[in-house]
Amino acid sequence: MVAPLTKETASFHNGGGGNWGAEKGAGTNVPILFPSVLEAPSTQDAAASSGDETPTELNFWSTVQASAMLHVPGTVATLKDAMKQVHGDDRLTTIVLGKGTHLIDGSYLRISSAMNIAGDPEVPTSEIVVMSGIYFKKKIPGICHLQHLTLRQAKGCGVWGQSSFTMEDVLVDLCGGSGVVAEGSGVVGRCTDVEVRECGMSGVSATMGASIALIGGRTKITQNCTTGSSKHFGLQVSGSLSSTVHLVFPLRKENVATQNGGGGNW
Repeated sequence: MVAPLTKETASFHNGGGGNWGAEKGAGTNVPILFPSVLEAPSTQDAAASSGDETPTELNFWSTVQASAMLHVPGTVATLKDAMKQVHGDDRLTTIVLGKGTHLIDGSYLRISSAMNIAGDPEVPTSEIVVMSGIYFKKKIPGICHLQHLTLRQAKGCGVWGQSSFTMEDVLVDLCGGSGVVAEGSGVVGRCTDVEVRECGMSGVSATMGASIALIGGRTKITQNCTTGSSKHFGLQVSGSLSSTVHLVFPLRKENVATQNGGGGNW
């Protein structure tokens, strides 16, 4: 299953032995059926990576109604206040961040329901800066999405997902921990045109049964593992359950993960 599909959302209402399983002797608890670091061709994804604006980038703004948005600053003063309002109102789906630096108290903006956080498309990504990490709590129904923004100098990880998430046109840099982490069985992170650089630990990490898909010609994982530990890598899988990092054609690990310290690029 290619991200963001998971076995829970793709397979249901089946009889017999259930929605998924394995015969005796075969592997179990494998949520995404790819090796640990895989480069697999896909004609659809190759077309989307041709250098033009991707369909997802164009479709995102066309599908969000103005009445479902909160603007920061504008409608709401701070990102944290906007997050609380979206969490408490099913009619709201999207937080639009304006130009400037958005400060968060503590190590993370802790999100517990599905929502979109997107930078103003009229402002360059580099000028919409969130000075914090973003943590997606466990068991969020639906997908959380980040788009067109910079996450900088998080004390921990730039993005830590214990529920599935998507990212597009996001820069993660100078974090104390890893840049982007997906953690937990069935958790899927789909990262399109995401750059992770100069983070203290691994650049991208899938752990404990999670999966991360890297997509898009602007995806770069570079100069991470600045703490020097050999346990960290540019692209990393870890944990007692099978985890995957999936590179969608034409991406290859050799040109995506470069100049990372620690244990190496992958």
